[in-house]
Amino acid sequence: MKEDIAQLSKRVDNVSKTASQNALEIQKIKSFGSIKKEDIPEEGKEQVKIPEKPDRLYKYALDAYFKGKMKQSKEAFEKFVKKYRNSELYDNALFWLGQIYYTEGKYEKALSIFDSLIQGCKTGQIVDCNKLPTAMLKKALCYIRLGEKSKAKKLLNTVVREFPDTEEAEISLKRLEEMK
Repeated sequence: MKEDIAQLSKRVDNVSKTASQNALEIQKIKSFGSIKKEDIPEEGKEQVKIPEKPDRLYKYALDAYFKGKMKQSKEAFEKFVKKYRNSELYDNALFWLGQIYYTEGKYEKALSIFDSLIQGCKTGQIVDCNKLPTAMLKKALCYIRLGEKSKAKKLLNTVVREFPDTEEAEISLKRLEEMK
């Protein structure tokens, strides 16, 4: 039974990751338009340069994440959250920064970042909060990894109550069932 729960847990993590990736790919397609010829460096003149404009910096960080370049992605997302707090992509950048730490197994750091996103949304300090339910779910998953099951259950129940018709609520219900 424990093996089944562990397998279900991994499958839920994979489904959550895939759904997030799909949502981001759709967002990227909608947000970033086509590549201009002047954006493509001449052969031999390529260099790793972190962009300065917020949308380009975010795209750079996200592309690095999906290419598995976690160090570059983390640096770019950290730069983004420091410089562009009022951007509509701020919550997304904060979420992905937390996700990097979660992937690295640094659950306390990830929890702290997800909590910053949640608190910023609840206090109105973050302008766009489309990542709020996902951040709440990921914070609960951090609690589970840290062995704080009662905190995880409380947060999972909050996700179900506040975001009932979402994928995050469905995953939260499955996690609650596993924890019985």
